[in-house]
Amino acid sequence: MAVFFLLSQVAVADVGSEAEETLKTSVDKVFSILVFSNFIPTILFGILTGLAMLIAIVTALSLLPLLIITLNRSGNRLFALKPGQAVRGYAFISQ
Repeated sequence: MAVFFLLSQVAVADVGSEAEETLKTSVDKVFSILVFSNFIPTILFGILTGLAMLIAIVTALSLLPLLIITLNRSGNRLFALKPGQAVRGYAFISQ
């Protein structure tokens, strides 16, 4: 799926379109092929892929912040770093 999307993106970008138009065209091509196919398993795969992406976005934007706030309030610190301690090259400085 991702390979088809990237190939479509490259093909449309080679024409010289703007980035936003290129992305829109690629999404239209890839997902319309999946949803409007004549082969039932392909249609179902396209619908399930779209639903999975929608659920992932809603979950990431709503449930994840709620979990972080809830766990931090209960005393279980998710990010228990000491001031000045580095994680993967990033130094956290206390304010």
